[in-house]
Amino acid sequence: MNRCLLVAAAVAMAAAARAETPTTQPASELTAAALGKDFRPFVQKTAMGEIDWTAAKLRAVGSATAAGKAPADVAAARQAARQAAANNAVALMNSIRVGPSGYYMDIPHRPLTAQAVLADCKDVAVRFDAAKAGATAEIRAAFYGAEGIVGRRHVYSSVGPDWVSPAARAGAETVDALVVDARGSGYKPCLFPRILTWSHACCFDGIWLRRDDPSRANRPLWVVHAPSAASAAARLAPLPATIPFGRGRKALVVRATAGADRLTGSLVLDASGTQALSRFAGVAEALALGEVVIVTDDLPWEKFVPRR
Repeated sequence: MNRCLLVAAAVAMAAAARAETPTTQPASELTAAALGKDFRPFVQKTAMGEIDWTAAKLRAVGSATAAGKAPADVAAARQAARQAAANNAVALMNSIRVGPSGYYMDIPHRPLTAQAVLADCKDVAVRFDAAKAGATAEIRAAFYGAEGIVGRRHVYSSVGPDWVSPAARAGAETVDALVVDARGSGYKPCLFPRILTWSHACCFDGIWLRRDDPSRANRPLWVVHAPSAASAAARLAPLPATIPFGRGRKALVVRATAGADRLTGSLVLDASGTQALSRFAGVAEALALGEVVIVTDDLPWEKFVPRR
């Protein structure tokens, strides 16, 4: 199915702002911690702040020193810190890869400026330390929802997969989620990843809306495999065929590579992974509900900065 068949979702995005809040969105059992001690959230930290791919949020920071102790000096320092945090937020946002459409900066929208960030982002905190005569500011923004980064100008799709799951054989083992092991592929996380079978049939796309709740994005959970052993061999050691999580639930593990599709935001399952999709029951349901984990390399933020 052509990914370009998109529909505007203004109403859905307004609902998404409500659905993505902790008070209304049911807690998922599919978390980094639930997968075991060898998995952890994928958080990229920089001097400008951090991008938390697992929680789907970013945090930008800024600081400024007051010229004196007068109220006007304090106010100026606080404003300068806000401006610095907003500038850093712009840099962090522009480094976020969306998917096949490129980076956030490539999405048609009004110019992304520090002023626009301060106007749009509601979570802005500024503190002044009198002892150090300095101000610090912090800006937090979610990736999804009407108040999120992509919610300000993006479209979601009502198109479903062009991969049809064969009927599982009688007595087939049932899984509740899919873990895509993309370690070593060089694939960079993005907001709307696409997962293809070995024959390039699309079985998952982050721009699809959840089947059970069309007001929410079908976003995956990004995690890093970080066993206690620090060696590269341990970090890339094969994962088990299935991983238990939550209350008696189980995730199927498949391998993927970025291959020739690295620049299009697609992950391609290998032949054995594609075959595994058909051997287990519940795979199509897990994909439709966004019960998808992508295990990625712990890439530093500098590797994400788009070159122009």
